[in-house]
Amino acid sequence: MSDRGGKKAQTELEISIADANDNPPRFEEESVEIEILEGKPVGSLIFKATAFDADIGENAEIKYKIVGAQPIQGKYLFEIEPDTGRVVTVKDIKRQDFPM
Repeated sequence: MSDRGGKKAQTELEISIADANDNPPRFEEESVEIEILEGKPVGSLIFKATAFDADIGENAEIKYKIVGAQPIQGKYLFEIEPDTGRVVTVKDIKRQDFPM
């Protein structure tokens, strides 16, 4: 994220997929870099994680969750909808909240 003066801060979210059968789910993209401007309204869509599972029926259902973030503040700024993978803001994002 960056402010109007061009100063930037970053966070890294780790998202896991729960799966307990023979075919592991896979993310469409292993890593994604997104730039977020300060001042995004709470509830803004930031990203949609997409994963696929080769299993059939109930075993192919995917649930998403955020399991970590670097720095830790990032974990409290976003949430992921378990069924859709939509990552949205849950707090006002300010660059100064992140150590440089």
